Amino acid sequence: MKTHFYLYALTGLVCLASTSCGSKNNVKAEVSKLNDAFPTAKSAPAVAPESVANPGSSQAVDVNAVVNSAVQSLKNNDHVGAVTYLNTVQQQKTLTAQQHIAVHETIEKVYADLILRADRGDPKAKAALAQLERQLSQ
Repeated sequence: MKTHFYLYALTGLVCLASTSCGSKNNVKAEVSKLNDAFPTAKSAPAVAPESVANPGSSQAVDVNAVVNSAVQSLKNNDHVGAVTYLNTVQQQKTLTAQQHIAVHETIEKVYADLILRADRGDPKAKAALAQLERQLSQ
């Protein structure tokens, strides 16, 4: 599972090399991609973090409710929560190609933003990256 973290970190660094990645505005822009890929998610009830399956689990969940929770987390700058929710969505077998791409790109942008902020010395970003690494290693 640690390799997933390093894969996302490497992807984030590559993304940072281009000028289109690495700012909070780009992370917030991912909300519209998620809303486009999951049009009924806006009307779904948000779910509590405790009720979301383990990101490594393939247990079926209410995808729209979990996406809605991820969007709310992004809007509240809760990057760890957003990635946790999106990892759960990514494990679902019923997603379309557009949905997979939207989820994957959002996770990449969140990691890129966290890496950029951590490199600039942001202690919250460093803590978020450490927490995500712990989650992926479980």
